Amino acid sequence: MIAVTKTSLEGLQVLVTIEEDGTNNPLPDLPGGRVARTMKGTDGAIYIIVQLDHPVMSFRGSKGEKWMLNQLAVTNHFQDDNPVDEKLLEKGLVEPVRILKPLVPLRPDDSIFDVSKAEYFARGTIRKL
Repeated sequence: MIAVTKTSLEGLQVLVTIEEDGTNNPLPDLPGGRVARTMKGTDGAIYIIVQLDHPVMSFRGSKGEKWMLNQLAVTNHFQDDNPVDEKLLEKGLVEPVRILKPLVPLRPDDSIFDVSKAEYFARGTIRKL
């Protein structure tokens, strides 16, 4: 099985928008970012790994503490949808998506996105810029 995929998405400028994070805190405005790569997750889903143009401070809803967002993993909100990377290429916009924060930095040689080392924290959209 090939887990890391090279697609025409790599390097693409995108905007991830948080629409809901399960808290009453103000939602952070995320800067644009670039698709670093797509990866298959340990849950079988395809993830788009987005490197934000600059870090953003936000509140971690599950614990109520501040955390820095600089890299995000984005996948379809609904498991039965077409893979998120195909939808972004075809339509330029994917909604709704699940937004996760990797809790450990992803290394270039990581072949699979380990979902147990990330926290799902918001629902939103991803679109091409």
